[in-house]
Amino acid sequence: MAGLSAQGLGSGLDINSLVKQLVASERAGAEGRIKRIESRVDAQITATGTLRGALSALQTSLAGLKTETVFQGRKAESSDKSVFSASADASSVAGSYSVEVTERASAHKLASGVYSEGRAHRLGAGTLSFSQGETSFSVTLPADADSLEDLRDGINSAAGNTGIQATIINEKNGSRLVLTSRLTGADNAMSVSTTGGALHGLGYAAGSHGGLSEVAAARDASLLVDGFEVSSASNSVVGAIEGVTLDLLAAKPGTPLTLTVGNDTTAARDRVVKFIADFNVLGNTIARLRSYDPATRVGGPLVGDAMLRNIEGSLRREAAAASATASAPYDSLSSIGVSFGADGTLKLDEAKLTAALSADYGSVGRLFGSAEGVAARLSTVVEGAIGAEGRVTQRSETLTATKRAATRDREALELRMVAVEKRYRAQFSALDSLLSGMQSTSGFLAQRLG
Repeated sequence: MAGLSAQGLGSGLDINSLVKQLVASERAGAEGRIKRIESRVDAQITATGTLRGALSALQTSLAGLKTETVFQGRKAESSDKSVFSASADASSVAGSYSVEVTERASAHKLASGVYSEGRAHRLGAGTLSFSQGETSFSVTLPADADSLEDLRDGINSAAGNTGIQATIINEKNGSRLVLTSRLTGADNAMSVSTTGGALHGLGYAAGSHGGLSEVAAARDASLLVDGFEVSSASNSVVGAIEGVTLDLLAAKPGTPLTLTVGNDTTAARDRVVKFIADFNVLGNTIARLRSYDPATRVGGPLVGDAMLRNIEGSLRREAAAASATASAPYDSLSSIGVSFGADGTLKLDEAKLTAALSADYGSVGRLFGSAEGVAARLSTVVEGAIGAEGRVTQRSETLTATKRAATRDREALELRMVAVEKRYRAQFSALDSLLSGMQSTSGFLAQRLG
């Protein structure tokens, strides 16, 4: 606010100091009230944000437990992962299988003769036609761009080429064009035909000698599953065992290995452990927000708040309740080793959970993932708190509105103080002028009467 920096010119009154003190006195009450509101609201806005974060984390954990399919996960393990690895989906059936990898699938590879002039060797104009499985494409070399390098680039960029990679290998006597199939399996063998006499040395057909030589044959993978012959164009074998994918890494004929398919109890356990951790983080957050220290008489930002009590009570009630859609004896959290400790947090009995998952994996899944399961019920509570119409959401909106109102009150106070200061300055300036005139008159009379 603008103000005079000197005392009254005539009377000697310290107008600036007087105005500042009077304005500060009028400001103090209203400003103190606004500061208290802002401080309280800021603390509660931060607190509700912290609460929302903890609830959101729990909501994420519950999302990973809300469906029974989460507990239908399977795992597949190989007795020798250097020979094959495996994965399984929910359609697989638990069991043990014998797997013997007799041969891995291989990709077809062809090579040209050596060209002593290297990659710049001129092949001559003509057209090469390639076929592989049901795919075919052609590459035409014009007379002015007919080098070995031009042919390599033309093959790799040809429209319709989805399975053949061309490279040039430089050896001590010159360069060779090498064609490699990107796809394994006998059905993906390559054939090449030529048009134009200059390119006759680059043809290839199975069983004939057209110029290109076979470096590696196109072969299917072969294996025995429980003694039955299986072949696959790919080293990723799908469908030989329903719901299981075998990734063949090495051939080991004559050595049957064991594939074990079972419930993925490890993944289920990890989800339960994460749920417990996030539930406890939320519980600790609520306890901190509502805390009160009698020694210091300092309370948390939401001490005594009914919203916290309602949320906590609802969560505890649903966590402790049995599930009507699960099968006894595994129809409650406590029955699988998850129970409340003396401090109010969830505790896990690892041995009890492992035993439950091993004994009745499906029932544990229904306990969490059915429509009336623990995860669904707790999710409803969380949604009721942080959803669009939730209690925490509405509280946040109310606090934000209160903060905006306090900001408007502060702005209004500033404007009012400007007017108050202006009024006081005008009044003191008038008083200063009056006193100055009286002093002049007094001096004049003193001179006359003296």
